[in-house]
Amino acid sequence: MACVYDKNGSEEYKTFLDKYFEKNYKIVTQDEGDDCNESEDYCILKHSNKVCVLMLASGHSLLKEQKDIIEVDFQITPTTNRMDNKVIGKSKRGAQWLTNVSPICLVRCSDGTQYTLKSCVPGKLLEVNQKLSKEPMLLARKGGHLGFWPPSWKWVAQATYHDHHLFQ
Repeated sequence: MACVYDKNGSEEYKTFLDKYFEKNYKIVTQDEGDDCNESEDYCILKHSNKVCVLMLASGHSLLKEQKDIIEVDFQITPTTNRMDNKVIGKSKRGAQWLTNVSPICLVRCSDGTQYTLKSCVPGKLLEVNQKLSKEPMLLARKGGHLGFWPPSWKWVAQATYHDHHLFQ
């Protein structure tokens, strides 16, 4: 584990996420979202190999209001199920293409509210976290991720996301 020193000279060890991932946040406000009536903040972890991992940020309504998640459904439309994604080979043939507003999953809560979680990052979907369909409350835990994919290179060149220090 990498060791860094704080102001007082004592040793601190970086966590796995801090060591290998760069944190970026996507803040979705009411005027940005077409059907957005809640705070939909996302944390995008970018690995050094450019693969992105999508998580909910602490500012997301699901986490802020401590909602009881009863179901995470990856069946987006009658013909699109994110769990059916089969990726083969070096060029990731068969991967589902995502835009920055593509839905990843539908989340249902015990109080009847429903959220559509969106990708925020255009690219090819490599895998979704299939454990979420069996244990939906994993999404509310720290480190509960939705899925991961390499972003399109055009997006990487022009992406502007909030600095990770805003939420710490």
